[in-house]
Amino acid sequence: MPSIPLTVAFLNIQACAGTTKGNIPYLFDIPKYWVAWFGKEKQLQKIISFFCTQKTDILALSEIDKPGLRSNFKDHVHILAEGAQFTSHFFAHSRTVKGFFTMGNAIVSKFPFYASTSHILPRGLAPRSLGIVSMNIRRG
Repeated sequence: MPSIPLTVAFLNIQACAGTTKGNIPYLFDIPKYWVAWFGKEKQLQKIISFFCTQKTDILALSEIDKPGLRSNFKDHVHILAEGAQFTSHFFAHSRTVKGFFTMGNAIVSKFPFYASTSHILPRGLAPRSLGIVSMNIRRG
């Protein structure tokens, strides 16, 4: 069987905040993390553009939001999948702050999933989840 080249990427998108300050400083960066949709659309477009230029086949994303106040009720997983022209996406729920945000991990792919599951991991400082998808990879 011939080999099939794949490009797989992982990114912690930090709720589209556009920063990598670490755990404590981000609490004080109110607009980026806690104000709904403050510049997040621009960050999503940057992420989409980057993955398109890298010709990525499969993306694994952590700290991504589903619809809620913090994301202006936008589904970041769907926006990224659609913008980067991926056919499949899966969300593994990690944490909900009622009425404000639902955050977790996502896998988006150019290849269809035939099975998916998620698991909540043993609790540490913050809830964590594991998402698993199964797919058949075929090109052309």
